[in-house]
Amino acid sequence: MTYPVAKKSLGQNFLVDPTLRRRIAQAIAPKPGETVIEIGPGTGALTAELLALGATVVAVEKDHRMMDGLAQLGAAHPGRLTVHEADALDVNFATLVPNGPVVLAGNLPYNIGTQIVINALDTPNAFTRLVFLLQKEVVGRLCANPADDDWGRLAVLTSLLCERADLFDVPPGAFRPVPKVMSSVVRLTPLPQPRFQVDRAKLEKVTAQAFGQRRKMLRASLKGLIDEAVLNSAGIDPTRRPETLSLAEFVALARLI
Repeated sequence: MTYPVAKKSLGQNFLVDPTLRRRIAQAIAPKPGETVIEIGPGTGALTAELLALGATVVAVEKDHRMMDGLAQLGAAHPGRLTVHEADALDVNFATLVPNGPVVLAGNLPYNIGTQIVINALDTPNAFTRLVFLLQKEVVGRLCANPADDDWGRLAVLTSLLCERADLFDVPPGAFRPVPKVMSSVVRLTPLPQPRFQVDRAKLEKVTAQAFGQRRKMLRASLKGLIDEAVLNSAGIDPTRRPETLSLAEFVALARLI
């Protein structure tokens, strides 16, 4: 396959290793006839693997150069590939397949991958699972647990809403151009209901302030939002640091503001 010149502005790194493409498609694991919304199909290499597994694919691609190749792939699989030429950051995923929930997947551009994940999690009851190829560093932040170095705002959100699995790594040599970082495949399985009922805006406010000064004690990092006496009344030691708090404790703090 001939690959176009990657556009740095689009964060493009084309997955050229056919063995890993098949492995990622198998991790997405579409059942025959199941719909997969694929973000950033590019040349359609992973798309072809999904179609071979029997999926119906709704693709969102911003790069106009990819349209002819995707159209040819669609013609080879009549009725099973729909392509939307659009920026994934501007798309309301739920409107693409109104009869969801469906699978959301893709080799996400490094420069917008985290925001796409957050946008997807802000679309309730839309997806059975989300399977993404992302920078390994980002996957670490998605799947971290309390006391891990990567435990932070993103992990608090994903642990509230999902089951999380870091599936396997994808080395730089699997891409063209070759990135400077390792990548990983992550699977997020949305829960029927969040683990705790909490005002998401308040939870985000607490975690943003706490992890914005993550090396400081809570009494310092949360100053002006939750005072030391309130922390004590909630049974949370003000001298602890935010990376030691559990999801349940962050939820408790959110309920105090």
